Amino acid sequence: MIARTRCLAMAGLAAQVALAPASAGAAEEGSLRLGGYVESIQGAAFADDLDSLSAANLFQNRLRMHWSPSAVPDLSANLEMRNRLLYGEALRNQPGLRTSLGKDPGWIDLNHLVLDEAGAVLSLSVDRAWAQWGGQDWKLVLGRQRVNWGMALAWNPNDFFNAYNVLDMDYEERPGSDAVRLQVYSFDPLQLDLVAKADGSANEVGALRLGWNLLRYDFQAIGGWYHDRGVAGAGWAGNLWQAGFKGEASWIAPAQGRTDGELAATTTFDYALRDGSFVSGSALFNGEPTGGLDRLLGASNGVEGASPIDLFPSRWTFLVQGSFPVSPILSCGATILFAPDLETVIPMPVLDWNFAEDWELELRGQSVLTYGDPDGRPESGWRSLAHAGSMRIRRSF
Repeated sequence: MIARTRCLAMAGLAAQVALAPASAGAAEEGSLRLGGYVESIQGAAFADDLDSLSAANLFQNRLRMHWSPSAVPDLSANLEMRNRLLYGEALRNQPGLRTSLGKDPGWIDLNHLVLDEAGAVLSLSVDRAWAQWGGQDWKLVLGRQRVNWGMALAWNPNDFFNAYNVLDMDYEERPGSDAVRLQVYSFDPLQLDLVAKADGSANEVGALRLGWNLLRYDFQAIGGWYHDRGVAGAGWAGNLWQAGFKGEASWIAPAQGRTDGELAATTTFDYALRDGSFVSGSALFNGEPTGGLDRLLGASNGVEGASPIDLFPSRWTFLVQGSFPVSPILSCGATILFAPDLETVIPMPVLDWNFAEDWELELRGQSVLTYGDPDGRPESGWRSLAHAGSMRIRRSF
């Protein structure tokens, strides 16, 4: 505990010392900006009883750097680092956690394991590193970046380049891609977005997105290839009366030796109240789900990634989410996910408290409940597969 506290204090002090001269330089020349956060996440998980309780401790730091030379205002560069120290019983009990910390999914390996012991892993990684150049009608971006083509809230079948796991609560920035991206805005009313991604294997991805606005709705159409298969997608975002109405769908061509392609589609309704409350509902259709409950339990630990045409191991999945502001600095909410094919419900309550300027405390829970019995006896009713809870303290700078 003393060592962890000392690390937190040193990291916060280093960030503040680094920011002082950078802020002065930015004010004078407008060229360099720094930011980020330091956080500690203390978690615990157990299966069917408290005898299986295991603790997981994550100390995480994110540093964001943006540079724009005064002499070339159309050019800028961005670098973001994600550094994680994970220790505790969960690291010993879940080998997938260690694997995920040591893996870099990009074309260039920008992840370094400074410490790799039985009870602790320290990973220093660069998950954003890109240069951007452009004018009023076009923009070219090269490097590790977030290509966000999703339009719905919970799931994004149109996110061909960096799909994410909806149950991963510790990575709000979401994955990035090593890619080249060209955006063109001069073909009014169409917007063109061309992206090619490489990861050092045969799993390249490339696609062209056309976007336009019609009848106060934003639409998009996508075509390209995903790994070694053709892919197409479409999406929309707008309002239906006073509620937000969004959706997207993707289809991928048949794999070798098969005659049928795969389809994934989702839709979302969301509504914001005047008091700041928010509620949304989403549905996902996954044409070819894989993995079942075993994959679901792995995903709930934040280990597994996602494919845009296999975002959840259930053919149909429904999600309801809501949040309510108790006060200007305190809010509470909950997410409930229901997978009828797996007869599984996942409730996830959350409490968020901004107790001081740039400081945040979050309490979060997650349970996996399923109906029936492993031996197929439905009379056994509901049973729990796993429970987890976490406390996060974050200092932003």
